[in-house]
Amino acid sequence: MIPRPLRLRALLLLACPLLLAAAPADRWEAYYGRKLKIDDAHSVVAFAVPFLGLTATEGRFSEFTGTLFFDADDPTRSTVSVTVRTASLATGNEARDKDLRGADFFASEKYPVATFRSRRIERRDGGFVAVGDFSLHGVSREVAIPFTLTTPKPISDPWGNHRLALAGKLAIRRSDYGIAGQGRFGSLGGAVIGDEVEIRLLVQAGLWNVARWTLPERSIANPVAQTLSAKGIDAAVARYRELAAGEPQGWDFGEGQLNVLGHRLMQEKKVDAATAVFRLNAETHADSFNVYDDLADALAVSGDRAAAIAACRKSLAINPSNTDALESLRWLEAEDGKK
Repeated sequence: MIPRPLRLRALLLLACPLLLAAAPADRWEAYYGRKLKIDDAHSVVAFAVPFLGLTATEGRFSEFTGTLFFDADDPTRSTVSVTVRTASLATGNEARDKDLRGADFFASEKYPVATFRSRRIERRDGGFVAVGDFSLHGVSREVAIPFTLTTPKPISDPWGNHRLALAGKLAIRRSDYGIAGQGRFGSLGGAVIGDEVEIRLLVQAGLWNVARWTLPERSIANPVAQTLSAKGIDAAVARYRELAAGEPQGWDFGEGQLNVLGHRLMQEKKVDAATAVFRLNAETHADSFNVYDDLADALAVSGDRAAAIAACRKSLAINPSNTDALESLRWLEAEDGKK
């Protein structure tokens, strides 16, 4: 997964659970070409809660991630996982926001994330419904999220990115998740703050054209890419190790550098080279969950299913809420009936 701002990588969805039996080019189309990452810069996760039965207080969350495998031919074969950071809520009132993050409501320190993971997608009433597990405040319940596709199939924007859009909403009762305000309003509690909460979703996701992204002049990806082009994978790996040992201060070795190079190579369908680049990144940044789900993508497309699963599990051991690894693992394990 590309870290912000580089992490805005979304990759369009998986059409077939048996993808690893396919030829490499087919695996690229079936896996990497269809795995979508939610674009948090152009998406909205908002909520509204009635106040005194007169109006509703509105707010939104600014930090969330999500990954889906989207089947454009049959959206009911799609899957999605989303993680929202509860402390990122904002209602336009600083004192109220602090109160909502506190122990009486979201208890964000104790329960830092809310999550949704689909079980199935159904066609219903001219649109779709995502049925899955919604977890909030330490409680998990099955919910159904009606949604419509704004774009039935991904479209290409002026920069060569492929984008999908959808809109959905659902209503939950905060009391079902143990968010009752701890009775601070006495007998008027329910009348002051309504129990039903409306959640509104406006989502964009896509596959970014990383070939257009510019790397810094001192990015380690530049000499690695040059050597790769001129002398091949082994020489590029050796060049990286040489510069890491001899000139570590002269180059930017941040994980985002090889991350971008690796995804450029994946976009060009140079999967072996991308795998080698992602392995280097994982070796250098072994404590980062991002580098392992990148590696899992390349391994999955190359056909090394077992190694791809292992890389997903390494990522999730570091960050259990990493939606990229959660969705990749779901599909990689589908052949075993674990989907």
